[in-house]
Amino acid sequence: MEQRTHDALVADIFGQCRATALPAHDLLRSNRMPLRLYSDDVRAEGRVDVFSDVHHLPFASNSIDLVVVPHTLEFDSNPHQVLREVERVLVPEGQVLVSGLIR
Repeated sequence: MEQRTHDALVADIFGQCRATALPAHDLLRSNRMPLRLYSDDVRAEGRVDVFSDVHHLPFASNSIDLVVVPHTLEFDSNPHQVLREVERVLVPEGQVLVSGLIR
């Protein structure tokens, strides 16, 4: 169900570069942007293009059109820093898709 929801939400978001976490799940498979980067920490399994700390993303400021943050904020000790980093790397008019569990 979550995969179908992500597919529908990202299908019509346009830009040149995008990034996502959780490389084990292709939450951008329905998006048509030409560059897809999978970023996760060193404990990640599966396809990872860039190993990073979600609190200090290794992307230039204003360089990413779409960031998908699945199931990160509810488990992170500093979710505000995660969102600050997402805001930093997003281009003006960029979009972020946050998903998580309701407690």
